[in-house]
Amino acid sequence: MKYIIALVGLILFGWSCTTPPPPLPLPELFSATGFVFSEYSKKGFLFTPNNYDGDYESLGLVQVTYTPRANVVSAPVISDPLYKNWQKYRLKPDPLDPQKVIAHIYSICVEMGADALTQMKIEHHSVGPNSLTNNQIIDGIKISGFAIKRRGRGDGSD
Repeated sequence: MKYIIALVGLILFGWSCTTPPPPLPLPELFSATGFVFSEYSKKGFLFTPNNYDGDYESLGLVQVTYTPRANVVSAPVISDPLYKNWQKYRLKPDPLDPQKVIAHIYSICVEMGADALTQMKIEHHSVGPNSLTNNQIIDGIKISGFAIKRRGRGDGSD
């Protein structure tokens, strides 16, 4: 029995001394995110990172955090042919959709009675690594600002 334990220990020690496979090359990546406000400007709504200098009514602070849906996919753990059937599950997030976040915060502001979101900040947000995300980091967006109702604009909206 001692010989079997010693043999198993020797095999495990030898296995742990093997070099891991080289990393895969990282392809060239471009990431661009844009926020288009023209649809909301036509409706008389103002998105701005600045303060509003005109007369206004304070309505409240608003923050929206968005994390895209992530589907479960399987991926090979090791590229060694001996282990080709070993699979590990991971999450593959949908692409970030900035316009979805803008539409959501716009609807919250309008529901509050606001016609502007001032002091707006757009920041990176991430979830994980934790058990919920299978120890992965899922990137998202956080938008916050100060919702106001502008006065004296001359459009009858006072």
